[in-house]
Amino acid sequence: MITTTECPSCNAPVTEGSDACSSCGLIFWKHRQYQEKAKAHYKSQCPSCKDKTIEPTPSCPSCGLDYKTNKKALKTKTQNGSDDNQGLNKKTDEQQRPLVFFAQVAFLVIIFVGGIGVMIFGEDSPEDLAREKAKQDHMDAYYICQQAIKYVSKDPDNAEIPYVQNFGSGDEYYFAWGRDTKHLRLKNGLGLDVAASASCIVNKGKITQLTIDGKTII
Repeated sequence: MITTTECPSCNAPVTEGSDACSSCGLIFWKHRQYQEKAKAHYKSQCPSCKDKTIEPTPSCPSCGLDYKTNKKALKTKTQNGSDDNQGLNKKTDEQQRPLVFFAQVAFLVIIFVGGIGVMIFGEDSPEDLAREKAKQDHMDAYYICQQAIKYVSKDPDNAEIPYVQNFGSGDEYYFAWGRDTKHLRLKNGLGLDVAASASCIVNKGKITQLTIDGKTII
């Protein structure tokens, strides 16, 4: 049974496990990379002191506001003006030392067991690595063609470049859009969205030929 899901860009139905959306041309693994990069730079802002933190935290590191209870941690002063929290922090550190020790031991055990697993089951075979590299090179070549077509189009943001199979071999990748595969959707001189044909050849990471509607671009 074929399982389908939705494209995160255009919401079109796509077959689960597909490399790209056949409707809008979105490359899923590239999309996931962009999401991970955006998440890495995510910043949250404390509603109390407006201080920003790189990662979401349960409380503000600046003013101590607990985001869940919306209350700030109380600090008391001793006669010499020092924080009682320093003593509490010292006790907490002493209490956490055994936990840190056991966590370190557990980590070493995991590393040891993982090493045994690699020795028993082995790493990826050269054939698997070669197949993975070929798949990566294939998607990189398609992405290069996709971006080149968008670059020369009149409306790059709305250009639709569906995924098509590779007709090349070896280090050469050949993609063709047209009657026998799938048409592009590009804006014409009047601003109308029309079907278009194109072909793109990539060799060793560089475009060697690009034509759109019979016009040679490269």
